[in-house]
Amino acid sequence: PVNLPRSTTASEHCAVRTVITITKTGNYYVDKHPVSFSDIYPILMQKVKDNPQIGVTINCDKAQSWGRGIEVMDEARRAGIENITIATEPKDKKG
Repeated sequence: PVNLPRSTTASEHCAVRTVITITKTGNYYVDKHPVSFSDIYPILMQKVKDNPQIGVTINCDKAQSWGRGIEVMDEARRAGIENITIATEPKDKKG
């Protein structure tokens, strides 16, 4: 499991999405399948070919450097994906 950062504006989205996860230990997953960073772009290119409207959600553990999250975002953009979201968890009302 990934420990997501919290956000007061977090919400759920309904659309065809693929999920890229970066774990606390720095491992990458695409739709729960372990991959290396270099696998992400070709996987996303195939997904765009199958569905040009696909979106990506990036789950980056809050203990992980967001530099890695940005690198994943760049790979998604390079693959032609425009709908990219960052997964967060809602903060409790006390903040």
